Amino acid sequence: MIENEKKLEDYICDHQEQFIETLKTSINDEDCDIKFLGRQVRIGKDNIADLVYYYDYNFLPPNGIEIRERTYIIVELKFRPLESKDLSQLARYMNILEKKISREKKYQDYETTIKGVFVSFGESEEMQDISMRNFKNISYISFKCDLTFFNDDWVYTDEYLKKIKLDNRLEQLYKEE
Repeated sequence: MIENEKKLEDYICDHQEQFIETLKTSINDEDCDIKFLGRQVRIGKDNIADLVYYYDYNFLPPNGIEIRERTYIIVELKFRPLESKDLSQLARYMNILEKKISREKKYQDYETTIKGVFVSFGESEEMQDISMRNFKNISYISFKCDLTFFNDDWVYTDEYLKKIKLDNRLEQLYKEE
């Protein structure tokens, strides 16, 4: 049973194929080959995205100059209804990643797009007033599950976050080519 955000993340990671198919529908690109980059991916100094995916397109237009495009999908999980502050959080992650990639010379061979996807129980009343259709690169996936309520004092403490080991997956992605 999914009881918190961590277990939701575990469930998604254990069911990648099914989730990737849902992602394709959410971003309106059924033909892309989405790959999982990682979970708890550091984006900037104090920002950690729950899940990050990517896919590449290579085009050879009539002029013969190859166009290489890479799209990143930042997935934010919320084990509660979506709130407006969540939109700000995801937009911040997207902006940081876009600025970092656009300033680094090693990423210049790619045209880059950053997309964001929320996964949550629904929307708060204030979020229902904000149409997600107004946000071109942000989409939303709702989920349902049976709930069992219990007392739990599990939180992300600073000590816990400091112990999380993250590798340089974003940079390694470009070194492989």
